[in-house]
Amino acid sequence: MAQPGYPGYQQPGQQPYPPQQGYPPQGYPPQQQYAPPPGAPGQQPYYPPQQGYYAPPPGAPQQYAPPPQGYYAPPPAGYTPPPAGYPPAPYPGQAAPAGYPPAQYPGQAPAPYPGQQPPPQQQYYAAPPPNAPGYQQQPYYLPQQPGYGPTNGVPATGGVYQQGYAQGPQVGYTSGYANTTSFYATTTPPLSSQQVSTYCNQLRTAMKGLGADHKTIISVLGNLTPEHAAQLDVAYKASFAKFLHEEVKSETSGNYGHLAVACCMNLADYDAKCLYDAMAGLGTDEDALIEILVGRTNAEMMAIKAAYARMYNKDLEKVVKSEVGGNFEKTLVVLLQAHRVETQEKLDPAADVQALYAAGEGRIGCDPLIFISILCNRSDAHLQQVYELYMRNHGKDITKVIKSETGHHLEKTLLGIVASTRDRPAYIAELIEKSMAGVGCNEHALTRLVARHRDPRVMSLIKAAYQRLYNKTLYARVQSETGHHFRELLVTIIKA
Repeated sequence: MAQPGYPGYQQPGQQPYPPQQGYPPQGYPPQQQYAPPPGAPGQQPYYPPQQGYYAPPPGAPQQYAPPPQGYYAPPPAGYTPPPAGYPPAPYPGQAAPAGYPPAQYPGQAPAPYPGQQPPPQQQYYAAPPPNAPGYQQQPYYLPQQPGYGPTNGVPATGGVYQQGYAQGPQVGYTSGYANTTSFYATTTPPLSSQQVSTYCNQLRTAMKGLGADHKTIISVLGNLTPEHAAQLDVAYKASFAKFLHEEVKSETSGNYGHLAVACCMNLADYDAKCLYDAMAGLGTDEDALIEILVGRTNAEMMAIKAAYARMYNKDLEKVVKSEVGGNFEKTLVVLLQAHRVETQEKLDPAADVQALYAAGEGRIGCDPLIFISILCNRSDAHLQQVYELYMRNHGKDITKVIKSETGHHLEKTLLGIVASTRDRPAYIAELIEKSMAGVGCNEHALTRLVARHRDPRVMSLIKAAYQRLYNKTLYARVQSETGHHFRELLVTIIKA
C-alpha cells in the first residue's frame, strides 16, 4: 500500500509531481559492499561548475511553478528521466529554471536587518492565484535597496561591496569562497533504456511472490544515485503499474523499510517528507527541522517549499509557524525566505562584526533579530570572515558569543549555521556521530542523514571528514551501531 506524501502517490483528482529541472555533473564511481547489478553505468570524475545565484527581486512574492496535469505515460526507450535533487543556479544571463525567481546579479542588495522599510514593490513575475499553497504576500525580511539608511545602529548592506573571488566556489570547501554551488548538486548521465529495464526486472523479481530477495533489493538501491533512483521510480510504474517506492514500501519494514523507500526518492521530495514527519502528530522534532533547513542554498530552499506544497497542499512556512514559536520560529521563517546573498562580491565584514557586538556583548540583554538576520542571510564566505574578524577584534569565538547570548532552539540553530558555514562535510559528520552516540541509536536521524547524502561524491566528503574528526571510519562506526537489513543497506550506501 502506498503512503501519502511520497512522489507518485496520487489520489483521484490530485496533481502528480512534476520533474525538476537541471543539475550539474556527477561524482566518483562507487566502491561496493554489495556488487552493483549488471549494467551499472560508468561515472565520470566530478568537477564542480561555477554557478550563478538565486535571489528574488525586492518585494517580489515567493512563487512555485504549478505542476502539470495528468499522469505519467510509459516512457519511450532511451527517455530522459526527471532529475533528482536540487537544480543549480543559472549562469549570469541564463534563464532560471521553471518555478524559480530570476538570478541576482552583482550590485543587487541583500536582505536587510529587521525594522527597515521595504522598497517599492516591483512585479518581476506573475503572482500566483490567491490562497495558492506555498504562496505568501511578502517575505519575512525584504531585501534592502542601496541608499536605505541604517536602522537602530545596524549598518546598511546595500553599498559596501568589495570586488574579489577570482574563481568559483568549490563544493565541500572549508574556507575562502561563497557557497553558491549546492552541496548536493551532482548528477550522473541518465541510465540507458537497457539499464533501466535490467534494474526494473531485477527489482520486480526480487519483490514478486511470497517473501522478498533483500540481498538484491539492497544491492540495487544501495548503489543508485538520487538521479537514477528517481528515474527508476517512474520507469518501474511504466512497466509494472506501480511506482518503485510503493513496491519497496510494501516489501520492507522498520528502519530498513524507511531507508529503502528513501533510496527511491529524489532529494527535494525526501526533504519535504522529512519536514512533514517532523511536524506531524503530537509534538515537533525541532532537531530535524534544524538539520534539514540549516545551510541550504536559495535554490534548494525553493525546491523544498515547492515539493512540500505539491505533496501536502500546504504552505511550509505556515505549517512551521503553527508548530514552533518565539525566536526559533523567526529564524526558521527567515531561512525559508531563501534570501541568502549568493554573489561572488562580498559585503564589509567589519560592519556585521560591529552589529553583532552591539546586539550582544556590547549591551545588557541581546537583540536576537540582528544575529538571525546576519547569520541567515549572508554567504558562507562572508560569514567566515565575520567569525575571524570578531575573534580578532573582541577576543571571543562566535560560538561562545551565541552560547552566552542566546539559548534553547535558537542557540542550536545559530550554532548549526556557524558549523555548516565553516565546514559543511564536518558538520554533517558530527550530526551522524550524534545520531549514534550514547545509549541506543537515533535511527530516524541516521536514516535522514545517510539518505540525503547518499550520492557517492557527497558521501566521500563526509567520510573523509568523519575519519579526520573521530579517527575511525564511518563504515565501521555504522556497522557497530546497527543491525540486520538496515545495517546492510547503510553500509552499501556508505561503502568501505
